This record gives sequence, C-alpha cells and structure tokens, in this order.
Amino acid sequence: MKISVIIPTFSRAEMLPRAIRSVLDQAGVDVEAVVVNDNPPGSPERERTRQAVQEIGDARILYRENEKNLGGSLTRNRGILASSGEYISFLDDDDYYRPGKLKEQLAFTQGGGFDLTFMDCEIQDEKGRTLDVRTHPLPEAPGQQTLLRAHLISPLTPTMTYMFRREALLRLGLFDNRPVSQEYMLMLRAIEGGLKIGYLARPLSVQIVHSGERISFGANKIEGEKRLLQEKMRYRHLLTRAQAREMQCRFRCVACYVALKRREYPRAIGYGLQAVFLTPASALRLFREKHRMLRAKL
Repeated sequence: MKISVIIPTFSRAEMLPRAIRSVLDQAGVDVEAVVVNDNPPGSPERERTRQAVQEIGDARILYRENEKNLGGSLTRNRGILASSGEYISFLDDDDYYRPGKLKEQLAFTQGGGFDLTFMDCEIQDEKGRTLDVRTHPLPEAPGQQTLLRAHLISPLTPTMTYMFRREALLRLGLFDNRPVSQEYMLMLRAIEGGLKIGYLARPLSVQIVHSGERISFGANKIEGEKRLLQEKMRYRHLLTRAQAREMQCRFRCVACYVALKRREYPRAIGYGLQAVFLTPASALRLFREKHRMLRAKL
C-alpha cells in the first residue's frame, strides 16, 4: 500500500530537504513525497525550492508548481489530487517525521479498519529541544461524541499527525479554502461525517517552533480564531459549563499570544485578563505553554 505525503512549501527552501528526507527515509513502507511549490512564479524562492528538490534526486518525489500563490489549503488540495497513494498523510516544509512514523501508523490504521487516524506531536525549538508533547486523553477508537468534545476543547491537530484512507478523504471533500483553521475544520467535518477515526498515542511527528514568522501569527489569525470560536459555540450544548469556559479561555489565550507576537500590547493584556476571568487554572496552564513557545523564538 502506497502512502502519499503532501508537502506544501513556501519560502522555506533551506528547511524543505529535511522534511522530504524524513519521508523518504521511512523504512518498511512504499512512500511518495508530493512537494507542491507555492512560491510566486519568477521569484527567487521558487527557483531555490526547485533546486532543493532536484538536488535530492529521488524518483519517489512528485514535484508540482502552482501557477500562482494559492495558500496552504489549496496547495495541499492540489497535492492530494496529484498523488497516487491509497493513504494520504501531510507534512509542513519546516517539520519532520521520526523514523517508523508511517509504518506504525499504517499498521494501526489498517488493523483498526479506520478511515482516518491521528497521533501525538512533539514540539521542538530550532535547537532540537523538546518544548511540549501534544497528547490527548482518548482511547484508541473513540466514539463520535467523545471526539467532538475533545476537538472542541483541545484541537485534534496538526495535519502532520493525520493519515487518511484516500477514498475517505476524497469523499470528505478536502480542505476548505480559508486563511486559518483549515486543519481544524477538516477534522471537524471528518467527525461530523461519521468517518471511523482512530487515535495512536505516539509522538512520531515533530513540529518546529522557530524565529521565522509562521502563517499562524499573521494579521488574520485573531479574526480567524474569532470565527472559529463562533463555529465551536454551535456545539456548546454538548459541553459542561466548565468545558465551555475552557474552550473560550483557549481562544483568548491564543489571541493574547498572537497579539504579543505582533506587539499589540493593550490588546494582549485585554485578552489575557479575559482568559483569567473565565478560568484561572486553565489560563495559567495555557499561558505557561505559550510562554515556552515564545521564549524559544526569542
């Protein structure tokens, strides 16, 4: 069974080879690395990215270039449609897989008859120091309501931990074209769509927090998170009062962190105070997590 790993890339030619090699070095599986160059035509970054792929020189790389800058969602979708694997996974150009990630996840996915599986994720700084491990208090085969509640409170992301059966992903309808929260909405649609979803509590993907600005700190991030909170509030009836307050607290902590990164200090203070008012214990825990990320980027 072939696994296609979709790698959208933009302005990270120097980091991209590590991501690609972490896919090609996966033992015991048939892999295809689908690299989609989203840098604008004629730009130096497009050429540097093309050269970085050519220097690897592996026939298992399927390389595509967008006719114009499309953004993360549409670039991933193009990679999915160009791929040939029976299973689809994802990787960002600045992150990487641990050895054995794909083999272990494929065995788990096939063994459980799952349409989609997700895993834990290790978060590192640029020097390779572990900052956090995103894990979830879930069984291997959680039910729909359990998954939905968990996703509302603490997102079952990032996409680098996902593995889809190709047919199930195509039936689901791929990524929405939105500036933020694409992966959140994809998982939400998968849960609501009744896909059989499994959880493997193994941190075999590594997400890097680095000094370069990510899309997640862009000008649209807070407004996007506001819209996402509005989506989540439609499911408030499924949560306890404490869970609903924690969900709202998380939004304000994220907004506070983004405002700090953008040096919008009065706005950051306002969001921080709102978070503490909602649930002091959760706010303190989330602020500590964000503080570790912030220190890693200074």
